[in-house]
Amino acid sequence: HNAESAAVLAQSIRGLYDDRTFTVVLGIVPGKDVRGILHALRPVAAHFIFTNPESPKGSALQELVDIADTENVEFTVIPDIRSIRDLPTARSLIFTGSFFTALIGERLFNAQD
Repeated sequence: HNAESAAVLAQSIRGLYDDRTFTVVLGIVPGKDVRGILHALRPVAAHFIFTNPESPKGSALQELVDIADTENVEFTVIPDIRSIRDLPTARSLIFTGSFFTALIGERLFNAQD
């Protein structure tokens, strides 16, 4: 949920999966270092999906989109991810940016369909 932890995540992923790129599902709550988190994750992301974290704290989705637009970041916006079918299947996924965003991945991939 901050730039430093996002950088550690990216470094760990690079150490484990140096030859792989990911789709990063990124949702951040307001008041966090949106630009810093985005920059830290760029080395591991071939593509981003920006979403709203399922949080009572709200979402920094528009700020994330605005920053990504100015920095030539490849992204898709899916404000509310309801199903695995909403997500691409071509790359491995990382859900991050907020604990509440990680919980989206947990809910989706632990659901009994």
